[in-house]
Amino acid sequence: MEGRSLLIWIVAGIAALGVVWAVYTYNRFITLRNAVTEAWSGIDVQLRRRHELAPNLFAVTETFQHHERTVLTDAVALRGRPARDQMASPDTAAAEARLGHTLTSMIAVAEAYPQLRSDDVFLRLQEGLTQIEDDLQFARRYYNGAVRNLNNALQIFPSSLVAGLFGFELAIFFEIRDPVEKLAPKMGTSAC
Repeated sequence: MEGRSLLIWIVAGIAALGVVWAVYTYNRFITLRNAVTEAWSGIDVQLRRRHELAPNLFAVTETFQHHERTVLTDAVALRGRPARDQMASPDTAAAEARLGHTLTSMIAVAEAYPQLRSDDVFLRLQEGLTQIEDDLQFARRYYNGAVRNLNNALQIFPSSLVAGLFGFELAIFFEIRDPVEKLAPKMGTSAC
């Protein structure tokens, strides 16, 4: 009888440890998922800043570039699009890559206009955009690190059992395939 009682206590102890581990693992997934959500909000802030600054840059550039209609038409079309989805998606990354490419093209076209390159408003907007792009790159790295941590925890055995039981899903990395090149004003080089 005493052996059976001891076996019951051992089984109950193992079951209790299993429940404690499952609760700990579930709470860890919640913490990691919240970290991903918080990291996405950092990207969202930078995308909002980018979308708020871009129309001003387009407007200043447009006054100088009457014959560069293709770039400006693309820019106007992209600036009206929503900046982001609720969370990272391939569509969000593609839209942001198109906006980045358009901004890069616009800056390249602006290089042909000495008056524009020396315009204080344009230079401030260009510097602001460069800062936003740097901040966006940092936010993207932070977000992707949080996604990596969550995805690793979801895929590692035995915690993957708890993830499957409670329906936790892998998060999507946010990658912009065609990032904006450095937009800092280029200084002319002189031959020595």
